[in-house]
Amino acid sequence: MKVKIKLYGHLSELLQPTGEAEIELEKATLRELLEILDKKSEGKLLARLLNDKGELRNEYMILINGVPPLKGLEETLSDQSFIAILPQVGGGSPLESVSGSPVEDCYRL
Repeated sequence: MKVKIKLYGHLSELLQPTGEAEIELEKATLRELLEILDKKSEGKLLARLLNDKGELRNEYMILINGVPPLKGLEETLSDQSFIAILPQVGGGSPLESVSGSPVEDCYRL
């Protein structure tokens, strides 16, 4: 079967040059796919994604065809699956208030 993977944000540097890969493999779980990708990243991917217990760190999200996997890393992949691995994003600064009320201003966007 064939699956597509895209790493977003700072993770994209681990799959050079584009942060994307298409991999042919036999029936596999998400964890097995990550182990394959980890070899391509010289051991850097799993070090970033997983904690000491082998679980996905809270600061990352994995989606399979746009949906979080119900079985976590043990989810079985299917042919033509699209796996997106995203770091959490946060921060920024509040908008300058035009009306004097940040709540009113957010509805102006």
